[in-house]
Amino acid sequence: MAKTIQEMVEEAVKNMVDDGKLVIQDNSGDTIEDLAIAVDEIEDDDDEDQDDDSSSDDDEDEDSDE
Repeated sequence: MAKTIQEMVEEAVKNMVDDGKLVIQDNSGDTIEDLAIAVDEIEDDDDEDQDDDSSSDDDEDEDSDE
């Protein structure tokens, strides 16, 4: 069975983290060594039509903390 684009990207990102090519840093630029990476299952494609403003609210909150 062929892999979906999502599965190929998920695998590539995990491999990059494992190989040390992609690192997660905190706000001061220090690498976070003990961070676990996981991919949340995406629901049906039918949900794409619904507007979800929660993600844009999160971005606004980040700016207000500084």
